[in-house]
Amino acid sequence: MQECNKITLHGATDTALKCGIIPFSIQGLSSHDVALFCDNYGIMIRSGYHCAQPLHEVFKLQSSARASFYIYNTREEIDRFVEVMKEIDQL
Repeated sequence: MQECNKITLHGATDTALKCGIIPFSIQGLSSHDVALFCDNYGIMIRSGYHCAQPLHEVFKLQSSARASFYIYNTREEIDRFVEVMKEIDQL
């Protein structure tokens, strides 16, 4: 499996505490740039503070990107998201 060097996942490290909401940032890119890049591939993510600006300030984050997965997402959509993240990581 290819390692992503520029992508940082935020939140709990214990996978038992994770859910389908994945906040992340990519070194050297604003969350808004990441969202625009994903949009070019038909992938919709959120960017900004996500109603949690004080938390972003505590962790010294300008903003974050957020992918949300639920029962309506297909495996193909998730695989495509991962492919696009790997492409962004190579920029």
